[in-house]
Amino acid sequence: MEYVQDIQVAMAGVLFLLGLSGFIAGLRTMLASEYRNTMKALSAQSGKLGAKGLGDPAVVPLMEATSRLIEAVSQLVRTAAGVGVFLSVSGAGLCLIAFWLLTTI
Repeated sequence: MEYVQDIQVAMAGVLFLLGLSGFIAGLRTMLASEYRNTMKALSAQSGKLGAKGLGDPAVVPLMEATSRLIEAVSQLVRTAAGVGVFLSVSGAGLCLIAFWLLTTI
């Protein structure tokens, strides 16, 4: 019976470490400003391009491409936030399972 308890403690330790690393990875993904900085830079440049496009009709296709690019980066930010939330919640869940496993010994 002692071996079963040792295995349970080892499993709880591994689950806790996996949960903790998942939680930290999720927080890091949500709080990373890589995508947000890119979005700000694109928005600033599109404003300059829009001002230039009012006087030059040849710039209109470039403005349309820029707006599609901004939309794609915006979708990327939302997806990254969703992945971060999933990782954080699943990591916290693994930590709770590890705690439950230790309390049932």
